[in-house]
Amino acid sequence: MNIKINSVKFKADPKLESFVTNKVSKLERTYDNITSCEVSLKVDKPESDNNKIVEIQLVLPGQTLFNSKQADTFEDATLQVVDATKIQLSKYKERFNKKNGELKSDLYEMSKEEIGDEQFDDLEEFDKENEQ
Repeated sequence: MNIKINSVKFKADPKLESFVTNKVSKLERTYDNITSCEVSLKVDKPESDNNKIVEIQLVLPGQTLFNSKQADTFEDATLQVVDATKIQLSKYKERFNKKNGELKSDLYEMSKEEIGDEQFDDLEEFDKENEQ
C-alpha cells in the first residue's frame, strides 16, 4: 500500500509522520487489497481546543473509503480515524464477500449446459482446492 501524508498549512514533524504511517499501515491486516492511502493533517483553529483533524482516504479496487476525526492531538485523531476505518473496511469486506458468495451460489444453480462443461468443472475444482 502506498501511503501519502499531506500536512495542510504546516510542516509535520518526522516523528508524527512516522506515527501516522505506522498506524495506517496496520489497516492492511484488515483488508490486504488496499491500493493507496492519503492522509491529511489539518489544524482547524489554532487557538481552540479539539482543533487537530486527520482525514484518511483509502483507494480500493472499485471503491474509495473516507473518514475524518477531530481531537486535541494528531496522535489521538489518528488512532480514532484508524479505528473508524478498520470498522468501515470490515463492513466493506463483509459486503464484498457476501456479494461474491451470492455470485458463486448463482453459478451452482445453473446447469452444466447453461455455463458450459469446462467452466462447471473449473468451479468444482476451485471449490475442492479451497475446502482444504
